[in-house]
Amino acid sequence: MQQAQPSYFKDSFALKEILDTLMLHPNALLFTADAYSIYTNIKTDPALESIANHIRDNIHYMGDDKKEALIEAMNIVFRNNLFKFGDTFWRQKSGTAMGTPPAPPYATIFYALHENEMLPRWSQQVVFCKRFIDDVLGVWLPHPDPVQNQTLWKEFCTDMDQWHGLRWKCESPSRSVDFMDMTITIANGRLETTLFEKR
Repeated sequence: MQQAQPSYFKDSFALKEILDTLMLHPNALLFTADAYSIYTNIKTDPALESIANHIRDNIHYMGDDKKEALIEAMNIVFRNNLFKFGDTFWRQKSGTAMGTPPAPPYATIFYALHENEMLPRWSQQVVFCKRFIDDVLGVWLPHPDPVQNQTLWKEFCTDMDQWHGLRWKCESPSRSVDFMDMTITIANGRLETTLFEKR
C-alpha cells in the first residue's frame, strides 16, 4: 500500500534516479519539510479509521475478508503499543512506538491520505513532491509577485499542518537543499546531487 502512494520512494538511490530525470522551470526552487515527531503525534483513532476506509475503498487486489483481517491486525498492533522503560512495561495510548515494525508504512500511508487530497490544490506551485516517512522534498514554482509568492508559501505550509494535529517544519524554497544523505542543487534546469553527511 505505501509503495502505491504518489509521494513514496524506497531510499536515496531510488530518489536519485527520479531526480536525474527531472527538467525544471528556470524559476523553480527546492524546499524541504520535516514532521515534528511523526510517530508519537499520530492520533491512533483517526489514523486507524482513515487507513481502514482507504483499505476498504481502494485496495482492489484483496478480498473483503482479507481487508477486514488486515484492519483488525492493525487495530491489535497500534492499540497495544508496548514499550519498556527501565524495568517496567508501558502501553502507549496515542501515537506509535518508533521501533514497531509496521510504524513506517503506517505513518507513510496515514499522511499520504492528506497529501493525495492536498497536493492537487497546489499543482501550480508544487510541481514535484516526494516524502520519506517524515521528510519531504519538493519543487516550488514561485509566483512572479514576491508578496503573493510569500503568501502562497505560508498558506501551503499551513495546509500541510491540517491533518489530525501533525505539524511540519517547512524550510523556505531555495536553489540548494540538504535532504537525507544528499545535497541537491538546481543547475541549468537539472538537479545535481552530492553526498551530504549530517553533523
